[in-house]
Amino acid sequence: MIALCLAHAKMADSGVWTNNQLQQMKTSPYLASGHIKGRLEWLRQDIIVCFGSIKCIKTNIILEVNNKPYIWVNRDPQGNMLLSMDIPSKTGDSIIKMEANDWHVFGDIANLEAVPGGRSIEVRIPNESFSLQMHFRDLTQFEVQADIEAKSIKRFEQTQQRRLDEYKSLPPELVKILSANRPPPQEELESIKQFDWEPYRTNISAWPALEITLTGQLPAATPIQLTPKATYLFGGIFSDALFVGGHSAISIS
Repeated sequence: MIALCLAHAKMADSGVWTNNQLQQMKTSPYLASGHIKGRLEWLRQDIIVCFGSIKCIKTNIILEVNNKPYIWVNRDPQGNMLLSMDIPSKTGDSIIKMEANDWHVFGDIANLEAVPGGRSIEVRIPNESFSLQMHFRDLTQFEVQADIEAKSIKRFEQTQQRRLDEYKSLPPELVKILSANRPPPQEELESIKQFDWEPYRTNISAWPALEITLTGQLPAATPIQLTPKATYLFGGIFSDALFVGGHSAISIS
């Protein structure tokens, strides 16, 4: 018996290798090389990188530390956006390196899981205080608009409630003046929806767009914690932030 990945298992079942060749593979396994590599086959014109709860659209560098890029995005000759990263260990050696969708993982790996469908990769190296989960999914324009609309409505309702709370401490005459100078609620809500949708409308040229979500913990002077609801860095908490364009989203020195 020999353990193989899904693709190579199918090749072995169809007789690509002889029994002798399979026995040699088992004697000298590929993973004994000291690192694991693979390729992300996702090729899209536009990607949205979610660094925990921080979304980045058309931002060149997602994360840099001391002017060294850790996670960044570039394009191939066909215009597809590709993900790259080079995250160092405590000694400065690479823990995980990705060059335009080709990835390599180094070090004393406690766990690595790459789903055959290519929708997620998970790496854990506890002695480096490193864990990273990468999830990939296509987003249609309808899905993004529906999500933004729900958040816009929630933000509008929170704004309305804060305004009502503030009005309670004001004289009725002043409240009447302030209310008269505001647009009707439905008009104000539509304005918020358009404002929230604008970064996507003007920066996503081809749908579906690829969403790459990064969660886990990255080593740094103060470890960077990434969750879907919050990103912990600089000793602070960032929630549902959006970076559009620019050279870098997060720079640590």
